[in-house]
Formats: sequence, C-alpha cells, structure tokens
Amino acid sequence: FRSASTDASALRMGAHTLKSSSASIGALQLSRLCAQVEQTIREGRSEELPALVAQLQREADRVDVAVR
Repeated sequence: FRSASTDASALRMGAHTLKSSSASIGALQLSRLCAQVEQTIREGRSEELPALVAQLQREADRVDVAVR
C-alpha cells in the first residue's frame, strides 16, 4: 500500500534526478518541467500535477526520440 505522500515523494525524487540529467544533455525544457514538478509538490498543489506530469511525459518522449 502506497500513500499519496509516498507517491508524491517518489515523483519529486524522480523529477529531481531527471532535472539534473536532462540539463546535462541540453534538454532544458525537460529540466524546467522537472523543476516545476518539484516546486508544485513542495507547495502542495497536487491538483496541478496530472497536467504537469502529462506535459513532462510528452517532453521526455520528444527528448528520447531526439537522443536516439
């Protein structure tokens, strides 16, 4: 059983890691979106997360294609 706070914490840590990694390869928009996810979680604005995570996923997919 995972609580919402556990999921948010895991999402925040994943976004934090991806933020640094994406910045290091020049994927700056992806890095910015990761920073937004981190900030949104820190501020407790969970209602904004679904749309933001969807945007992050689209950008991550775009970066993945570009890197390949």
